[in-house]
Amino acid sequence: MALRRACELTGLVGLGALLVLSGARTAAAQDLTSGPLPLGPSYDADSLEPARPEVPRAFRGLFAPEASFPASTLSEVRRATAFVLSDPVPSAHPATTPSPDKGSIAWRSLLRDSMVMLLVQQTFRVTFEDSTRENLGGPFFKEWFESASTLCCWDDGDKTTTNYLFHPLMGSTSAFVFANSHRASQDTPIGANSRYWKAKGAQGIYAFIYGLNFELGPLSEASLGNVGLEPGQMTFCDLVVTPGIGLLLSIGEDAARLHIIEPVKRGHLVWGNTLAVVLNPTRSVANVFGGKRPWKGPAWTEPGRTR
Repeated sequence: MALRRACELTGLVGLGALLVLSGARTAAAQDLTSGPLPLGPSYDADSLEPARPEVPRAFRGLFAPEASFPASTLSEVRRATAFVLSDPVPSAHPATTPSPDKGSIAWRSLLRDSMVMLLVQQTFRVTFEDSTRENLGGPFFKEWFESASTLCCWDDGDKTTTNYLFHPLMGSTSAFVFANSHRASQDTPIGANSRYWKAKGAQGIYAFIYGLNFELGPLSEASLGNVGLEPGQMTFCDLVVTPGIGLLLSIGEDAARLHIIEPVKRGHLVWGNTLAVVLNPTRSVANVFGGKRPWKGPAWTEPGRTR
């Protein structure tokens, strides 16, 4: 009997505790829901007009109409807001896109591509020309200077194809190596305009400098293999023909790019890329020296690209 009464007493105490906890939880919930929340407009004590909530300056352009701000602060709001463009988006076409550094030269890529081309050429000479390998053993600086000092006359005894085909191909390739790092050359197609011909003149000057270095520089025919050690081998022919005819070849490739390759490429990508390699051979080789796809065109063929 005593055990039964103890169990009933324990049950009553537990039920009372549950009721107390339930009442406390309900009161707490009412306190949370009855408190004022900043969801509606608040009113000033001296006015029946609702007070405007304070909005941070950086977000005023998003949450309030521009007419509600003084005219003098509109420009500040635009500058502070990342969603407002103060200037229209310029055209993506290179010919109409203003650029402060048009005509500039990317010297790092130019020197890199030129060095790659020079190393490939000299490696080919040392590998496949017996006369070059036979003359590598003498005193370097002495024989280099002696070979360069014999520069004279015109006929160097080389084959006609060597002087008037292969050397001009080298000149055209070096012109395109320069063009790949020259902004004006990249965004100006061939045409009757001074900008194209000025860019072409710059390419010709660089082709001459590259040819001069190939013939007489530290890594040259004069220093490696000592071409010119015998008088009559080092002549002015290569220094004139290489950049001169080479520049004419590059102009022909520019014309083929504009009038043949690009129209075909717009209709059929594969055929266009194939023609780019066939009709622009020296540009393709220059692209390879620069780590680009052989059929890659200048920037004017791809609006929006600069180099």
